[in-house]
Amino acid sequence: REGGQTVGSISEPSTPSLPCIPLPSTPEWYITVCSVSSSDQIHLWLGGAKEQLKSLHTSMQLQHRVSSIGRTTSSSDRPEVGSLYSALVSEGQCRRVRVVQVDRNNCTCRCLVLDYGEEEVVQWTRLVK
Repeated sequence: REGGQTVGSISEPSTPSLPCIPLPSTPEWYITVCSVSSSDQIHLWLGGAKEQLKSLHTSMQLQHRVSSIGRTTSSSDRPEVGSLYSALVSEGQCRRVRVVQVDRNNCTCRCLVLDYGEEEVVQWTRLVK
């Protein structure tokens, strides 16, 4: 995984996906390890991704504030499995996510947090397309 994505992943034509990023051309790479799921699954950020994500997360917080005004949960708001969203994972923390599973009874969904390689359960009202 690099820059919040799986390298070489194949997605269905109708499924939105993140673009592949170029690998550094130098023999030494500046990386940040952001999570280790197992000995063969490590989630990395390349180069200055940390600062870029900080800026992105700040702009996503503003979008959540604007989108949440007067918002209620309804069945028409149900997220779609495989779709990308901005999720308010905790107060003041927005993250890019891909929906993995939808729980219609609790109006929640299990999401892969793209930039951290972890999964979170998120209320539908905390997602912005």
